Amino acid sequence: MRTERVSHIGEACLVQGRGDFDFADLNVVRGRFPGRHVTLDGDVITVWPPPPEGERDGSAPFAVDTDG
Repeated sequence: MRTERVSHIGEACLVQGRGDFDFADLNVVRGRFPGRHVTLDGDVITVWPPPPEGERDGSAPFAVDTDG
């Protein structure tokens, strides 16, 4: 991996490269953060924060706007 910088914004982690990452790089990061959503956008791999406790099993309540 050609990592230039790793930074954190809250519980998210941004891995910035000197050039574009490839899918092998993405899979390395995914392997280090099991259960987290990890995305690739050129020279940035983002490890997204885990969902809030109530949303982890998909059973969290949601709001519906009924005011139209």
